[in-house]
Amino acid sequence: MENILSGNWNGLSWGFLEAPYLRSDLTYLFPEELAQFSKLQLAKRKQEFLAIRALRHYFKLNAAIHYQEGGAPYLANQAAVQISISHCASGYLFGTAPFPIGVDVESVTAKALRIAPRFLNAHEHALIAPATPLMATLFWSAKEAMFKLAGLKNVLFSKQLIIHTCERHEKNQFWMEASICDGSSQKAVLIYGELFDGFLLTLARFKPAP
Repeated sequence: MENILSGNWNGLSWGFLEAPYLRSDLTYLFPEELAQFSKLQLAKRKQEFLAIRALRHYFKLNAAIHYQEGGAPYLANQAAVQISISHCASGYLFGTAPFPIGVDVESVTAKALRIAPRFLNAHEHALIAPATPLMATLFWSAKEAMFKLAGLKNVLFSKQLIIHTCERHEKNQFWMEASICDGSSQKAVLIYGELFDGFLLTLARFKPAP
């Protein structure tokens, strides 16, 4: 099997493959996925498609990946197993758990720092001070993971996806507590972030009831 980086946080299992993904063995694809793959034209899109399904195969999940109308992935005929996927220039991330999750992977660049006013509120600006590309990317990635977890449309990242605390452990691990606000309801969220060589991943799940 490929050199997969993997781990488990709070019941959420994740696997990561570096880009580009160049494997040509298609035996782990289901018939409908082979048909979908044959219609892809761009090499980058083909690599993403294969890498995510190689990660699914790594976790021994025997079901094709389908997509809801809003774009969220799910496994055919396996409602008890939740999945979330993400990809960036650095690689491909796959998460799975028996409860709702959201995952995200981002290359650390200055872009998130430039657009921070669009997705951070005043309290979050204070949390990342002094602002750096790493911390801005971390909060952007955390909110992307929260967005996938929420399953909502037309979300205002600065007002509905709220990060309350962020603690750094060691040099490369981050623990956050957050909330997803939808009208009058508010759901507590736990987020884990980890920095690797040039990229970081974030994992989000709803906070378990006490």
